[in-house]
Amino acid sequence: MPVTRVLRLLVGIVTVVTVAPITPCVSVAAAVSVDSESDVTPRQQGKSSSKTPTRLPLRLLRPDFTHNTAPCPECVTLQADIQQAIDAGQHEYAVPFPASGIVYDFGSTSLELANAVDFSLVFPPPQSDGSRLTLVFDIGGGLKLTGCVRATVVGAVVDYHPTLAQGTVVDTNFNDTPPTFTADFDPAFLAPNPSTTPFFNTTQSVKVAFWDAQTRAILRENTSIPGGINTFAKTYTMLSGWRYKISLSGNLVQLPKAALEGKLVTVFPRGGRPSVLLSNCTACLVANVSIHGGSSMAVVDSDGGGGNTYTHLEISRSANSRSTTAGAAVPTREQGWSGLPPRLLSVNADGFHSTTNAVGPSLLDSEVAFTGDDLGNICCAMSVLLPPRSATALAQPAATQPLAPLFVDVGGNLAHAVPGDLILFYNISTGATLGSATVAGGPPPRPTHDPAAVAELRAAFATMMAPPISAKFVKEVEHFFEQQFPVEVPLTAAVPDWGLWAVGVLQSTANARVERCRLHDG
Repeated sequence: MPVTRVLRLLVGIVTVVTVAPITPCVSVAAAVSVDSESDVTPRQQGKSSSKTPTRLPLRLLRPDFTHNTAPCPECVTLQADIQQAIDAGQHEYAVPFPASGIVYDFGSTSLELANAVDFSLVFPPPQSDGSRLTLVFDIGGGLKLTGCVRATVVGAVVDYHPTLAQGTVVDTNFNDTPPTFTADFDPAFLAPNPSTTPFFNTTQSVKVAFWDAQTRAILRENTSIPGGINTFAKTYTMLSGWRYKISLSGNLVQLPKAALEGKLVTVFPRGGRPSVLLSNCTACLVANVSIHGGSSMAVVDSDGGGGNTYTHLEISRSANSRSTTAGAAVPTREQGWSGLPPRLLSVNADGFHSTTNAVGPSLLDSEVAFTGDDLGNICCAMSVLLPPRSATALAQPAATQPLAPLFVDVGGNLAHAVPGDLILFYNISTGATLGSATVAGGPPPRPTHDPAAVAELRAAFATMMAPPISAKFVKEVEHFFEQQFPVEVPLTAAVPDWGLWAVGVLQSTANARVERCRLHDG
């Protein structure tokens, strides 16, 4: 049974939706219920066309993970034509069907809209048989908008060649140390073999989930405990052919206690590019877009003016991957126009992920389902407030910070600050509110190359990772301390020196909206 959880936002509005347990997160803002779930089916755009192109099956990704990196010739032409239309100042481009069928296979490259202003990319409506023109990618590719203002994408379908391993469990030894299971994996998917498929060669990043073979619902021991999909693959042993023995780590308390022989399993790394990326975009619209695959997050909305709107967005298993009735037969890989085998996951990581925009996004009348990590996040990066003295002198902080204190601007969040913006401060260990400050006028936030300040920054990461702070930053945060420069942010009044215990969040992701959406994993 699904349980009620909250879509996470660090600053902004939150909606309560009915979803199954996902990865928990410590939030630094209270959740406010503004809208409840409605059962929404994303709309189709336009009317059916009399043209019904020849159906072509998609190629399956070989287990050696080396083929299909180049885009199809028609993809190259499509990319050039779209960018030419943008550069010429045109306001709309209608995507034509390829001569070979209804699939543009971009391989591991991306289809990009760069610096489009007041421009619409319009895909054709569904055909008389329900099929839709589809953009297909390999790991590393995706649909992306960069530096766009008031750009629109309407009616796209995004799908992927296999990005995970999927098979049937034949044996479990959960009493072992570490626990193990053995499965026969489907050759239509990737092989869970780091030697032949480097995508699996990532520590503490490859997840494992077990599924009921009939209902295709995820199996977890206790639905009241989050994290049923937070078990990780530790080691892989090829026994014969496509039979592998895999050891596990992570949230082991959620391992099902019942026998799993005959149940389904997915082993899925998380990496590559988002299926749809809006980077440094402002007031853009994504409408009636369906995402049925991806090696990373389905949608990433980041690092821009924001205020982007996503309406009738569908992130879910593709139609030939669904079993709508409990106990219904699972479609075979020969069924469905795409030629792709039925998948248990939509994407390998988060569903909808918005971060570090000046204005929060609107997610409306949409569905986010069967993701490999969080169903959704709307947040700002947290910037570490550096102390105005030796980073190791935690016991005797100064009384106050200077009027332009130094920050580790994780994610470039403070670059969006303007006079009058509010910065909220939180204890990095407990999440407790410490205080707030207002950004002053005059010079905007800017990096400093002062040697003492840079030395302070370089030393801070190790200090914060060690006791007593024990910040537990993810690995990706380290490069901000190692490679970037501290940022001076002018404030209207001095704030206390909290040592390295304080992180600041620019209250800039306000006005986020999540309404009439369904977020779930069945």
